[in-house]
Amino acid sequence: MPDQEILALLKSDVDAWNDWRAEDPTLRPLLNGVDLTGADLQMANLSNALLRNAILVLANLKGADLRGADLR
Repeated sequence: MPDQEILALLKSDVDAWNDWRAEDPTLRPLLNGVDLTGADLQMANLSNALLRNAILVLANLKGADLRGADLR
């Protein structure tokens, strides 16, 4: 289950999320099954994130870094 504080950070402030990710690029954020419907994730660093079964309907992923992300 994802950490609710981290999920709230991603949904509310992509710049702060990216700063958090930059502190430790080896992190693999656990976002399996989260509902990101309509979220503005433009330019979000989602590299290596675990996004299995995440709901990304109408999410803005323009410019998002999805390298190594698990989207199965």
